[in-house]
Amino acid sequence: MARRQVNLTDEDIDFVMGLLARAEAINYRDAKRVSEKLERSRRQITRASAKGKGRALQDWVGKRIAGLLNVEFSKSDDDALVSSRQMGQHGVDIILRRDARKLFPFAVECKSTEQLSLKAAWEQARSNEAEGVHALLVYKNKSLSEPLAIMEWGTFESMMVGVLAAKEYYRGA
Repeated sequence: MARRQVNLTDEDIDFVMGLLARAEAINYRDAKRVSEKLERSRRQITRASAKGKGRALQDWVGKRIAGLLNVEFSKSDDDALVSSRQMGQHGVDIILRRDARKLFPFAVECKSTEQLSLKAAWEQARSNEAEGVHALLVYKNKSLSEPLAIMEWGTFESMMVGVLAAKEYYRGA
């Protein structure tokens, strides 16, 4: 069954809901199902829930980076090598200090949302770049089985050159 996304105003939804209510009265079998879908589409996530989703993604990313670097992750310790920035503050979402920043040279921006403006999110990630530090956008939504890591092709290519050089080095050793 093909899925289609349709943008309706609240007035359009009210109109269709009225038609569906009349259809339900004459036992139209799919009217109730469609009516329930339209009603669900009106619900918006609360600000607290949205912040919670973002915080959960930041914590997940921070723990994964800390695991890669074999260091401890902290949600708020100002001395930890890998920590998470509090919601609503400017700057990178994952704070990397000292050796962690050298080993993981990325300015991480996390987005957990159903509708993403990729251009705006990427501009935000790029605004946190510094010398030797590349933008990395981590994006998650309900339909993805796990988050996506988004970076510029040149950054990816440079990483692959390093990976291939290391493989060649170990092959020759």
